[in-house]
Amino acid sequence: MPTLTLRPATLQDEERLLCWRNEPSTRSASLTSGEISVEEHHRWFAGKLVDPDCALLIIEHGGQPIGQLRLDRLAPDLAEVSIGLAPKARGRGLGRGALQLAASKAHELLGVTMIRALVKRGNDASLRTFRAAGFRVVGEDGAVLELLRRAEPHAPGE
Repeated sequence: MPTLTLRPATLQDEERLLCWRNEPSTRSASLTSGEISVEEHHRWFAGKLVDPDCALLIIEHGGQPIGQLRLDRLAPDLAEVSIGLAPKARGRGLGRGALQLAASKAHELLGVTMIRALVKRGNDASLRTFRAAGFRVVGEDGAVLELLRRAEPHAPGE
């Protein structure tokens, strides 16, 4: 079975991330659903690569890039996770595996002990994925559900 890994994003990943982000089904599931321009994405991407409070990671399956996962430190012990998979990688449990892998590395990467996710109400596939990866719903604000899980040195499934 091919290995699932996370690696730091590099400048060579910029165009790939923009394509994944602007893919129609990704946009419809996102909290911000508008299309992102090349210029806007470039500013965001360049900033995230050098931000000490961010771990921008590429999810690889069998050595092939299949998505992105980002951890943004919100407080000394808390990071927010964001994940996006290429359409061909969806529905195969790879998102769950990537989230579990991120939970096992979050303390090492950012020094956090808790990970938060925000999921748009109605995005049942994402909600199932986060729950399967050990997140639990802890609140809701209108159209957004808040989920939490502990960052663990060795997450379940590893």
